[in-house]
Amino acid sequence: MKILQVEDSLNETSLLAEAIKSSAVDITVQVAPNGLRAIEHLHLASQGTHDVPDLILLDLKMPVMDGMSFLQVRSKQDALLRIPVVVFISSMKSPTVDKVKTLGATPMVKPMTFDDYLALARRLSRFPSLDATPKHGHQVISVG
Repeated sequence: MKILQVEDSLNETSLLAEAIKSSAVDITVQVAPNGLRAIEHLHLASQGTHDVPDLILLDLKMPVMDGMSFLQVRSKQDALLRIPVVVFISSMKSPTVDKVKTLGATPMVKPMTFDDYLALARRLSRFPSLDATPKHGHQVISVG
C-alpha cells in the first residue's frame, strides 16, 4: 500500500513511520509538508514520475496550503477524486466534520500517541481495496 502523508510536523511523520516499522506492515509512506507540495506530487504521479498513492492522510493545519484548501483543489480534479483521503481532525464533534465530508473525504480523530499510531498502521494494513495480508517492509520518502 502506498500512502501520501500530507503533514508539516516531523514528529507526526516520524511517529507514523515508526508505527509502520513496528507493525511490520507493507506500507510505503511518501511525505508532503503541505497541501501545495501534495498537489505537485499528485500531478507528477499522474504523469508517471511518482507513485500514485492508494490513500492520502491529510492534516488540516499546515503552512503554504492547508488541508481544507487542498480538499477544495482536489474536489475540482476528477483524477484526484479517485484517491481516498482521510483527514485528521481534533474531534468528531467539530464543525469541520461536515465540511470534510462535503469535500469528499473521511474525517478521523488525529492519533496523539505512539499506541494510536500503531493502531492506525494496523487499520491501514487492512484498507478495504487492498490485500489485507500483512507483509514486511516500509519506506519513507520525502517529497518536499
